[in-house]
This record gives sequence, C-alpha cells and structure tokens, in this order.
Amino acid sequence: MKTEGVALLMCLTSRMVMVLAQEEVEELEEEDLFETTEAGLPPGYCSLNKPEYTARVKFIREGFEKRLYIEEASGNLADGSEICACKEGGELVCAFLEQVQSKPCNTDNIYYSHASPFYLAHRGGCICYSGDFICAKDDFTKAFKKDEVPVAPSPLQGVYLFMGYSRKDFKILMEGRQEVSDRVPNTEEEENLEVSSTVQQAVSHYTSNNNKSDCRISITEQAGENFVLAATLDIFDELRMKKNMSDSMKYQEKEECYDAVLNIADKVNSRDADMRSHVIMSMFKVASAEANVPPPPPTLAPEISSATCTTVTITAVLYPVLWVVTKAR
Repeated sequence: MKTEGVALLMCLTSRMVMVLAQEEVEELEEEDLFETTEAGLPPGYCSLNKPEYTARVKFIREGFEKRLYIEEASGNLADGSEICACKEGGELVCAFLEQVQSKPCNTDNIYYSHASPFYLAHRGGCICYSGDFICAKDDFTKAFKKDEVPVAPSPLQGVYLFMGYSRKDFKILMEGRQEVSDRVPNTEEEENLEVSSTVQQAVSHYTSNNNKSDCRISITEQAGENFVLAATLDIFDELRMKKNMSDSMKYQEKEECYDAVLNIADKVNSRDADMRSHVIMSMFKVASAEANVPPPPPTLAPEISSATCTTVTITAVLYPVLWVVTKAR
C-alpha cells in the first residue's frame, strides 16, 4: 500500500505539471495556428492579411514573429522568404530574407544537388543544403585522426531528439530578426534556450492532447550544426541521478515521451508548413527521434501503471483546476 501511495503521488505530480504546461502552450498555439474568419482584429494582435503567403495564420500576436513564404503556381516555393514581427501597439514590421545559395555537395565519388536527402550510417537522415552536408547527428569521425579507424559511439540510452540545422540559413534568419524584432538572443546560451523552450512547448502540446504525462526537454549536447535533446519524466529524476531506474521505468519514459519527439522529427523532415513558418524551427532541416530502452516488462509495475495515473488525473487534478477558475470568477 505504501508503494502504491507513493506511485499515486508521483503520477499526480506528473499530471499537474502537464496541466500547467498546457496553459503555457495555449499561448504558443494561438500564435502559431490562430485562424479565424471574423472581421475584427483580436486585441494584442497584428493583421497578417497577405493571401500570397503559405502561412495559415491570419494574425500575429504582439511580441512574436513569423517566417513567411510565397507559393508559386507550380506548387514550388519562391526564392527567399519574409520575416514579420508584431510590435507593441499592433505595428507589423517585415523584412525580406535572402535565399541561401543553391550549391551542390560533392564527395570523392558522389554528387548531391541542393536539398537532396540521403542517409549515413550512425548519423541518421541527412540533406545537402547549400553545399553543406547536414545530418540529424553530428559527425563522430571528426574526433579521430586520419590514420585511425573511426568507431561509432554507442547509442544513447533513453529518449532523444536529434536535430540538424543550417548555419547559413541561421545567419540569414538572425539578420532578418534583428531588423524587425527586439527579442533576438545575444548569446549562445540564449539561442539554446530558445531552441529548448520551443521544443518543450511542442512536446507539452502533444502530450496534453494525447493523454500522456508531460515530458521535460533538455539539451544534452550542442556541437556544430547539431542539437541533442533528451525527453524525460521528472518523477524519475532522483532515481536517474542515482542510476537506479528500473527497466519498467525506462520503458514507461519511452511510452510517455517518444511519440512526442517523433512527431516533431516527422514534421521537420516533411517540411511541415507550421515548422517552416516558425522562426526557430524553420532553421532545422533534418531530425530523428530515438528511444533506446529495455524491452517492455511482462506487466507494468503498479507505480507506473497508466490506469493508475488516469484515475488520479480525473479525481485529483481536474477538480482543483475547476475550483481555481470558479474562484477567479
């Protein structure tokens, strides 16, 4: 009974974090996917009445930015893009972003044209982008000397999202942001925070809409044009630090978090319209998600049973949230 009581408390904590995260994500979703046919302009927004652009949004919230593209009659995107920001007072400011040069990528025996996808062992999906090879994972061979035989690293244990971005596109994007916005990161730490916060919001939105526990996103490595982000459950942090997580806990982390990061990777690789128009995510050109955990146990232990968590959510989380709303009125 004591173990089950602790487990209920752990699940309750996780679900409460999910509810709070959902409240934060609602603002992101309004900014990213706000569509309406109403005549009036919502307070605190700028009108984005430009039908030539592919973006689905009609408004931009004050303090936010959007990257916009024009779709030609052929269905292809026109060269270049535009970044627009909504400033205080409803002022819409836009700047044109140059298209990166369409350069091929050459090796000793293979030629890749610009934007051509390909695959490399231990690096996942890759793309030739303006003369650069960009892969989901960093080039591990750089750590070896020319006379050494490169040895691939062991897979990271846990749930991870690997993303590769273009330095050239990032430079163009940042120059445009500096023209239209006052919210531009000035340090590498601030840039990394923007990336982790954006991915966190996307993950929280996915988990809250798919009856999953909220997963915490953290950057574990940033090297060259690559980011490695871990997806974990806070309830296991103490055991994780002590390296005392059970196989069933590791598998539960995969069950709760993997689909969320896989959804992001799929959208990046498919050049999803929302990803392309998001100022931060638009610079990422390729991504992959991995879950390296032990196989599922015969039966899930009581402390991580999804049924247990669901019950706690209904009886212990929704009621306090409704009480707060009533009290506020």
